[in-house]
Amino acid sequence: MIASLQTQWKQQWGSLPNQKQLQTLLDNYIQDEILYQEALSLGLDQKDVIVRRRLIQKMKFLMEDVAALREPDDEVLQAYLTQHLDRYIIPGKVSFSQIYFSQELRGDRTDADAQTLLTQLQSDRNLDLSEIKGDRSMLPTSYNLASVQTLQNTFGGTLAKEMAQMTETGWQGPVHSVYGSHLVNVTQIEPSHAPTLDEVKKKVRLDWFREQRQQQNEQFYEKLRDRYTVSIDENAIKLGVEEVQR
Repeated sequence: MIASLQTQWKQQWGSLPNQKQLQTLLDNYIQDEILYQEALSLGLDQKDVIVRRRLIQKMKFLMEDVAALREPDDEVLQAYLTQHLDRYIIPGKVSFSQIYFSQELRGDRTDADAQTLLTQLQSDRNLDLSEIKGDRSMLPTSYNLASVQTLQNTFGGTLAKEMAQMTETGWQGPVHSVYGSHLVNVTQIEPSHAPTLDEVKKKVRLDWFREQRQQQNEQFYEKLRDRYTVSIDENAIKLGVEEVQR
């Protein structure tokens, strides 16, 4: 114990304690130990929620230590990725510029006005785009490789879902946000795709460890559970459910 006290002091202060300091450490430790033992003898650890939580927490830490896991190799991670591929699909991205049509300003004409301009844009490639402003908006007029999540967070509505269905570049629309309608000039599309292990290795590794740890913890708990006989008052449960339903 003395060596442990000296080590703790050195870690905190950078040097070993002198004789007076060591004696103070020992006195404090002895006092704490006496108080601790007396508390146990008085049963102060019983029916104490805080003590109970702390003991449960320490047992969970012990379970983590007992169920130590080895580092998985690439073969193991690739198998895990293949088994759970849907979790790691890399979403598509799209680059585009947009012309905004305000639902608030145009009302029922919003989509019709957008469709009229779209027809002009698609039929006349020499149309002067600098003269086409659309309605005023705080939204950016262009986006570079924006993800579906970015579009959903920015525009809301069905715009992100509508654009995710696009497979060709050029002027398209109208697509719809919570603000109104938009014509979009798609310039680049990166489709969603299944990743290689290198693309998502860090996340796959963390998920593998989490799942393996959970499985081992459950197995460890089941072994502990088998040591106990648990009796449950079914009538008390039934009465409790009935009380809630009243």
